[in-house]
Amino acid sequence: MKRIAIAAVVCLSVLPAHADHIGIYPEPLATVCVGPPPLPFSNASVYVVHQFSTGSTGSGWSVGVDLNGLVYLGSACISNPLIGDPINGAHFSYGGCLSAPITVCQLTFLYANPQPVAGCYHLQVEPYPGDAAVQVFDCADNAHDATGGYFSFELPVILCDDCAVAVEPTTWGAVKALYR
Repeated sequence: MKRIAIAAVVCLSVLPAHADHIGIYPEPLATVCVGPPPLPFSNASVYVVHQFSTGSTGSGWSVGVDLNGLVYLGSACISNPLIGDPINGAHFSYGGCLSAPITVCQLTFLYANPQPVAGCYHLQVEPYPGDAAVQVFDCADNAHDATGGYFSFELPVILCDDCAVAVEPTTWGAVKALYR
């Protein structure tokens, strides 16, 4: 019986846990990662959502924007930023200890080009200026690194990529070697 209990503990201890992730999605619940591109002279909104958190009181990040024809109009966020704004970098308080998904901000852009400029457009969650990584704050207000996601669309209307981004190139043999 002791062997079974020890084996169960060992097996459970090696299961991967999702790390905190702050991504950009076309809708506030973060259930889809691709959406339609904006039409010329129309507003488009995306949502910055904190995913995979078991409890967080805030976060610090910025949104890098490929502004080829996009004009940032503003944001509606969970709270006023403690410092800064979403595009140039901000720290947000969630007003208490919340679990994911947490919709942190709705960002609104105007697509100002009369003719679509062909290409792939990216909005990327990046570290707050001066930080090495995107930061989240647990329920004890301790800072932890998190991953930052992105949202992309291509004009004309062809999606240029999806939400999955490899962290680094690898081979199948290198992946198998991790579990030997």
